[in-house]
This record gives sequence, C-alpha cells and structure tokens, in this order.
Amino acid sequence: MLRRGASTRFLFRDILADPGAYEPRALWALFWALAQAEHDFLRLFAPFWSHEERLTGHLLSQVVMQLDNFGTSWRDLAGADDSEPLCRITYIDTATAGQEKYSGGDLGLVIHGRYSRHDEFFKAAVLQAKKADWSCTCRVDVSQAERLLMQAGLGFYLLYHPYNKTRWCPAPTVHSVQAIESEVKEAVKKQQSTIHQSMSGHGWDFAAFVTFGLADPASELGVLSTTPAEAASAAMNGGGARPSRALVITVGRGASAVDWTGPDGFGEWIRRAGQG
Repeated sequence: MLRRGASTRFLFRDILADPGAYEPRALWALFWALAQAEHDFLRLFAPFWSHEERLTGHLLSQVVMQLDNFGTSWRDLAGADDSEPLCRITYIDTATAGQEKYSGGDLGLVIHGRYSRHDEFFKAAVLQAKKADWSCTCRVDVSQAERLLMQAGLGFYLLYHPYNKTRWCPAPTVHSVQAIESEVKEAVKKQQSTIHQSMSGHGWDFAAFVTFGLADPASELGVLSTTPAEAASAAMNGGGARPSRALVITVGRGASAVDWTGPDGFGEWIRRAGQG
C-alpha cells in the first residue's frame, strides 16, 4: 500500500520503475512489457474502435510482441547464466471460434509460473471483451454473466475504452464479474436479458491485473490449478465459457516444459488443418 498522500510520481519512480521492488525481479519485465503493449494498443488500434473480437486480436498481438521484445531483460534481472527461457508464450486459437455469443468468453488466460524455490503453479481466468463508453459503462449479457459467475475468481470483463487524443484515455481494464453479482441476480429476478452496467468503481489496468493479480499464486484472482490440464479445463469449461482464443504466459526458472497444444493442455479444443 502507498503511504497516505503518496503521489503518482512516487508510485512510478520509486516502486513500479524499480526492479528491486518486485519478487521475483523478473516480474518487472512482465509488468513493463504488458504496460507497453496496452499503451501501444491504445495509440495504434483503439482510435479505429473495431468490434471486440478484432480489438482483442490487436491487443494480444501487442502482448506477444512486447513479451518477446523484453526477452533479454528477463535473464539479466534474474542473473541467469544458462539458456533456460524465463518467459514462454503460447497463443492458441481454440475450436470454439464463432461461438462466443453462446459461451460468454473471449479469452482464456493462463499464467504458468515457478518463482525461486516455490512450487510450480497454474492460474486460469476467462476474460469477456466489452466496449465501454466514456463513463466506463458497458452492455452486460445477463446469461453470459451467470455463466462467468459459476466458478469464483474465474470470470472477468476486459473493457476497451474510447480514444480521444485531446483527453486522457484509459488503456484496457479488467473487472471481476463478481463485483456486479448483485446486479446480475437482480436482473435475473426481473427477467432482463441485458443490463447497462458501470464498472468505474473497481478494476485493474490489464498489465497490473496480469502481473500483480493473476501471476500471484496467493491472490484470489483466477483459479489456481496443479496441472496444465486442470488450468486448460478451467479456462475452457470452468464457468460454462468456451473462449475463442487462449494465451499462456510461462514465467520463472524451473517451470516445466508443457505442450499446451497437446492432450495435456488445450489439445481437445483446437481445430487443426484438415479437420471438419
């Protein structure tokens, strides 16, 4: 927690910008790679205000590129003297593309990590992409929200915000569906199929959500699993959601090598060339 009266400048200069403030230190590279990705997305793609599926694709392309660009920083920060990669990225198009309106999920996100001598862990989340207005209000499909609420900690909204170069605009933000659970239950009672819901009172920017939330095995954000198969199943089935794409970020030294496209990962949800 920041001390009372601490400035934004103090937060960035003395905490976020200092690799020594992170444990493990390589999380510094994760945060700043994602921060660069979300702000490049805001500058390059948000002004065109495409539909959610395309915006998500643009955001993920920036995420993958920037995580790769920060590759040398991972090793330097960890003091690694071997060739083991400290960050691995797996992007997957799942077999359920085009089914989002029935499932409620756009992106299955898995963090696979091992920090120092701690146990290896897997955490999964499902992010439903939505375009918000200037007041951080978006249209919520009640049946989708019910599905995302089926498993605690799993479901989130990924909000894209309008861009205007003359004023401050937030980068993509992430909001737990559990924060609007009471509103969803009330809408069910009233037999409403959709509601317009403000998300302004809670949430994270995308980079902070991944780094300080999902990548923290002790946080309540995401569903903690012990195997790759459990994490993949949580992302694809845990909330009744079937995302049309998945991203796995592996962080840290000593994390096991996983074939995330195989049967022990997302294999059963991948449509391969030649398949119907």
